[in-house]
Amino acid sequence: MEEQASNLRGKHADLTYLRGLAKGSNAFIIQMLGIYISQTPAAIERIDKALAQADWKTLRLVVHKIKPSTMFVGLNEISKDILQLEDYAAAESDLDKIPALVEKIKRVCLEAIPELKEELEKLK
Repeated sequence: MEEQASNLRGKHADLTYLRGLAKGSNAFIIQMLGIYISQTPAAIERIDKALAQADWKTLRLVVHKIKPSTMFVGLNEISKDILQLEDYAAAESDLDKIPALVEKIKRVCLEAIPELKEELEKLK
């Protein structure tokens, strides 16, 4: 339901979890959003490069590393995709499904950045 609601309003991020974790600390939310915004583009580039080189170990490691930040900012629509991609890369199985998973994860992660920048500005 939440995923559908966030997509209907054209947004990917749902900061409910992060706000709960922050317990009223805007400084914590600002810090977490800043980390996501600054680190995600480079992580996506590393994922793209690993995919292009069929470097499944690196792909798995980078996907594993972005998993917590996508959870913090509530990118719930890709949580299962991230787990699946991580599993496929680790097992070097279902390799034909990996490019589509990478594209979906990349699209959602990058589309969330402007939303999160907007949230960040509201908090400052």
